Amino acid sequence: MNILLWIGFSQSLFAALLIATKKNNSVSDKVLTTWLFLLAISFLSTILSVKLFSYPLLSNTFLLFNPAFYLYIKSLITKDFKARWLQLVHLIPFIAFESTVLILRIPLTFNSILSGVDEKIFGAFLIAASLGSWLFYLTLSITLVNRYRKNLENEYSNIATEYSLGWILFILIFYVVFCIIMVALGIYSFFTVTEMTLLHTINFSVLLALIYILAFYGLR
Repeated sequence: MNILLWIGFSQSLFAALLIATKKNNSVSDKVLTTWLFLLAISFLSTILSVKLFSYPLLSNTFLLFNPAFYLYIKSLITKDFKARWLQLVHLIPFIAFESTVLILRIPLTFNSILSGVDEKIFGAFLIAASLGSWLFYLTLSITLVNRYRKNLENEYSNIATEYSLGWILFILIFYVVFCIIMVALGIYSFFTVTEMTLLHTINFSVLLALIYILAFYGLR
């Protein structure tokens, strides 16, 4: 697991630096660069939690990934899209969650969110925040892409027209399928009392694959 985390950290950081320094950066490149930097931080924070506490802390990368995914798609298909400081508001749920987990040192186990009354309350907020984030940002993303697809000839894209729709549909379908699989695995793990480390490993493995995909297209 540690090897996977170090690879994810180094590759996301390396890809972010490459895209940030390439010529003629578009606004979508800047959004992608920020996304990759944040992913690098997410990988690094997991590594540090293991080093500091000898066990991985509870993590919810979807609270970071969902808004980043939506903003990236919006930057690709929205005319005159601009990156603004106000958009950092989307990161508040992720920062609040990670800070709470760090302060309370909540380990990556089902018991840590389901054993006591306080833990159950936290677990309920975790599930509600995760499902709310998925539904909100995926709905917005699908709506944007559907509108763009119907009005492709009149819409503006920050990427080449011949690749725009195919690329956007690919990452949208990829991510929706990923979310559905993770929800299904989460439900299965809960009822079969499977260790959450398995979900953790699958999550970061897919994120690593997505880093390569995003980096390849971003550099291309």
